[in-house]
Amino acid sequence: MGMVLRPRRGMVLSLMGMAGLRGRLGPRTILANSLFSIIERVTLRSSIASRTFIIKSSSLPMQNEGAALYWVGQHIVSAAHLLAAESHERGEWILMTDAHHSPIDPANEQQVSEMAQRIGLFHSLTLGYPFPTLHPYDAGHWGSQQAGLFERLERLNLIPKGDPDFQRALVRTFDTLMEMLEQLTPEHFAMVHGDLDVNNLVVTDMGTQALDWGLARVDVPMVDLAHLLASARLNRAAKERVATIYFDTLEGEWPFDRDTLRRLGSLLYHLYFVEWHSRAIVQGLVSETLFYQDIVTRLHSLAHAF
Repeated sequence: MGMVLRPRRGMVLSLMGMAGLRGRLGPRTILANSLFSIIERVTLRSSIASRTFIIKSSSLPMQNEGAALYWVGQHIVSAAHLLAAESHERGEWILMTDAHHSPIDPANEQQVSEMAQRIGLFHSLTLGYPFPTLHPYDAGHWGSQQAGLFERLERLNLIPKGDPDFQRALVRTFDTLMEMLEQLTPEHFAMVHGDLDVNNLVVTDMGTQALDWGLARVDVPMVDLAHLLASARLNRAAKERVATIYFDTLEGEWPFDRDTLRRLGSLLYHLYFVEWHSRAIVQGLVSETLFYQDIVTRLHSLAHAF
């Protein structure tokens, strides 16, 4: 009998709303508990709900998730070699492999395109394919953090109280984002790298390799594309070509056109860092000034997205 594994809250973007903003900003789905709750609701509606999250013992005969991750890296696609070591509270810490090769050139369109093709293949193979539940590296540090995103942003004075237009625009973006996500089924979610920038890529004799899967999680695959394009030093036309290669590789029926998919990935990319950096500040893991400006910049990008 297969074992049903569902994504945990720490693995996906938290979109918890702030009670204080509920009356002023509207009781929309932005105030849902988390992206996890979206996956859960969609799962309940789908006749093939558990397919993506079922791992049969015969398909992954591993004793722990770290070994399963290594198996994924070796047998599904050679996009990465994954090492699991050092127990870290609630899960395995996925360590970076030793890199003794040239890093990828962020200005080299061919190399960036090759990675886009490889990650598209990886996503197409994990869509609808059994994959292990992943623990993000921050589970131990932030597992007890219960404050929602908007709570945190207000606490850090990052929601301008004197700018109702900005507040409404931000909520409108989050509303639209939630509506888009609710159109997806479990088959649209896959195991993603979560931090796929050029610093985590190397060029080896075997091709481009992805390293450091510490933020790997179940999410919308285009998040990886957004990370890759954000870190590539290419002009807009070149980035469009890279994205086309990615979507040509990625299989499956999506309810949106490519431009909308690319926008969805970009929005989730910004939102993920707003979530991550705000939690890091609240928890005192970094100095406030380190991520403050980044959060402000990303919030304005989100507020002007639609």
